[in-house]
Amino acid sequence: MTAHEKVSHYQHASGVEAIDFLRYLDFIRGNAMKYMTRLGQKDDYNKDLKKSLEYSAMLEEYSTEEKGFKPHYPEEGIKAVNTYLDWVRLERPETFYYEYSVLLLPCEEVQYARNSLMATLSKD
Repeated sequence: MTAHEKVSHYQHASGVEAIDFLRYLDFIRGNAMKYMTRLGQKDDYNKDLKKSLEYSAMLEEYSTEEKGFKPHYPEEGIKAVNTYLDWVRLERPETFYYEYSVLLLPCEEVQYARNSLMATLSKD
């Protein structure tokens, strides 16, 4: 396998490429985060957010055998996650807990964060 080449148009505003941490996630979490990393860039903000929330809802349905599972990253993956989350904390604080949960916490906590974000959005 050849080394991954950095391509500028895949560079996220946080300074990392999403693939630097998405490749360590399972399919469902990876898709939930894919839509968050491109939030409002490719499609409408609300459309991407809705897709991310739909994927994270699937964690409860499809991850029953993986309860308690949480992603494990090598050192370079953790560095990318931390850089990305630092950016989210500053630029999109309303989604921080949700994104943090999808990237780092067990399935049950992702569902709590998802429900919390949805409740916040419904108040707006």
